[in-house]
Amino acid sequence: MSVEKVYILFSYKQPSYIEPTQRNVLDLMENYMDEKLLEYRKDLIKTVQKLNENYDKLIITLSGGAFGLSLVFVKDFVGSDLGCQ
Repeated sequence: MSVEKVYILFSYKQPSYIEPTQRNVLDLMENYMDEKLLEYRKDLIKTVQKLNENYDKLIITLSGGAFGLSLVFVKDFVGSDLGCQ
């Protein structure tokens, strides 16, 4: 295969005239790339959704822990002062 044919097969822009068989190959390559890009985009969307779910779980866990610590603080420190009065 000559250098020109390789360039025609793998160049992004299609030349003004190429042989019909080469045009079919280019069309197949473009369709394949479009399918792969759509597949990749779907995978990215799934990954972002999972990351958001994990982030939400983390925030709920941290806020629940902070709430528990604040209740312990109120019970131990503030509660003993209120019981003495």
